[in-house]
Amino acid sequence: MAGELKWGMDRYWRLKRRLRQLSPLLLVVLVLVSLLLLLPRSSSPSPSADNWPKAVVRGPTFTIAGRRSTQPLALPRGGLTGIENIYLMKHGSYSPYENLADNSLRWLGVLSYSGQVLTVKANEVFDLVVAVRAKADRENLAYAVKENVKVWLGTSGAFTIPFDCAPDEREYVFYSEGYGTADGYLRMNVVWDNDGEGYALLPGQELWIDNLILELWG
Repeated sequence: MAGELKWGMDRYWRLKRRLRQLSPLLLVVLVLVSLLLLLPRSSSPSPSADNWPKAVVRGPTFTIAGRRSTQPLALPRGGLTGIENIYLMKHGSYSPYENLADNSLRWLGVLSYSGQVLTVKANEVFDLVVAVRAKADRENLAYAVKENVKVWLGTSGAFTIPFDCAPDEREYVFYSEGYGTADGYLRMNVVWDNDGEGYALLPGQELWIDNLILELWG
């Protein structure tokens, strides 16, 4: 009986010593588990481009130059006068004095042919920028100056821009040859930016660019 008691006491003390040795490790484990529980939950992964909320922009039937004849494309192949593109530029991300064709990463989208329907990411703030080119020809355009080149634009649907021409201060020449002369050539961006606030489309909204005219005079 005494032997069994001694064996039981020895087992008790061995177990107690082992627990004492394991106590620091158990404490570390408990602390780590507590920290994991307190960490903020990671947000759900960003939706892929295919799952973004979308809106639609419908482009116009382009009208070219002083003759105001409808063309199948914004700029006839090889033409020196016409509307190049309508860019939906991410607001505040670009310079209007640059060739925006070289900055596709800053586009929300681009309209480049007559009647185009463009699906874009909703809730993104953007500017409407019309890129045009004009060659003085002594008939429609007397001198290659921006004051003699006017772009008229009007929209309806998600928001309305009354049909009117952009003022000179919204025209930005980014390339020219013989600027101001009777045989000069220029390219410029014409910006609509909602008085510096930009525009945005809600999911499912549609914006119609109803009218777009490039007018030359002088």
